[in-house]
Amino acid sequence: GRAEPAVERAARMGDGLIAVGGPDLYDMYRNARAANGQAGKANIATFGWAYPAEDPGRAWEEVGPHAIYRSRNYADWYGTAADLESDRSWMGAVEAGVRTGTNANLFQTPDRTIADLQSMAALGVTSVLFFGTFPGLRPSATIPYFEAMAKHVLPAVKDL
Repeated sequence: GRAEPAVERAARMGDGLIAVGGPDLYDMYRNARAANGQAGKANIATFGWAYPAEDPGRAWEEVGPHAIYRSRNYADWYGTAADLESDRSWMGAVEAGVRTGTNANLFQTPDRTIADLQSMAALGVTSVLFFGTFPGLRPSATIPYFEAMAKHVLPAVKDL
């Protein structure tokens, strides 16, 4: 869910929400759940856009073009609709990243990933989803990032 109709529908049905947005969307969902008589902890999932890497610079060199391609397509799909300000901002940020050869924190140290996940948990996020592959890249190329996730990140956040 990215906007009020999807959030309201999930809350009305008593379903969890995969939120493509930030804290305002999470609050909207929690409020809609309460208004619809839904009790208990809200199940809020979101996407993890940054991958833990032993060497973020090297990861960027190896995978960056594929990651930019994916980000650019998502920004185009969402930005074309232009129904949410956050999408228009994201589209501009992706375009700026494409022009400068960076894409904000796509690969980061495991410690930074741990901090990000802790921050998400503090906002009420209960699950974080990561894409397993990048377009045009063999699936096995993401193994190092998921190994870093298993080795460093998951042990640190398993009790969140």
